[in-house]
Amino acid sequence: MKKVLKIVGIIVLVVIVLFLIHTLRNFIIIKGLQDSFSKYETSNNYYIKSIANESENVTMTINYYKKDNNQVTFMERKMNDEIIKVAMYDNGERVDVFTDNGKEKTFRVNTTGSSMPTVEIVNYFHTDNNWQIILMSALARIKKENLNQRECYVLKNVISPDLLYFEDSNNVLYIEKETGLCIKTITGNIITEREYEFDKVDDSIFAEPDISQYKLLEN
Repeated sequence: MKKVLKIVGIIVLVVIVLFLIHTLRNFIIIKGLQDSFSKYETSNNYYIKSIANESENVTMTINYYKKDNNQVTFMERKMNDEIIKVAMYDNGERVDVFTDNGKEKTFRVNTTGSSMPTVEIVNYFHTDNNWQIILMSALARIKKENLNQRECYVLKNVISPDLLYFEDSNNVLYIEKETGLCIKTITGNIITEREYEFDKVDDSIFAEPDISQYKLLEN
């Protein structure tokens, strides 16, 4: 009986040590990603390109530009051979929406209730203290992988206090090691890849198209 208890004790000790090593390794990685991300968190001039493959026949491409109070989003949804394009211009006071479905071009001015799509820079590792980082580190599964010649950390089981939810165990985050930015996500059957540029957005991108080519719709 003593031998059995000793063996069990050794096994428990080994499990605890491995768990502590796992948590410490993840803690160091997450702290490093937080530090790398911090330089972009308050940026007011950036561009994000997002391509989401929702299925074999459906692709959503979003080009989002932000500079100070100005935002513009260009969305293109392709389903089979059908393409719908939507442009949303937000100057901080109103949102104008332009739509081209391939058959008709329409626009709405000062659209109430409209909001820009969520393509902001997401900090998946925002925490208020080290205890939250320890909890995140204990639960997360992290490995290294190269994606498009960029060194990344691939994460599963991420709990984000800022987003107030657990990432589904089947969801995957690809975080670029150098920047701390998320460059790919796998959510169910949807695969999304992102590209970023900072401090290069020019004011000309916020110029709205010629409304004479569009039909005005009432709000």
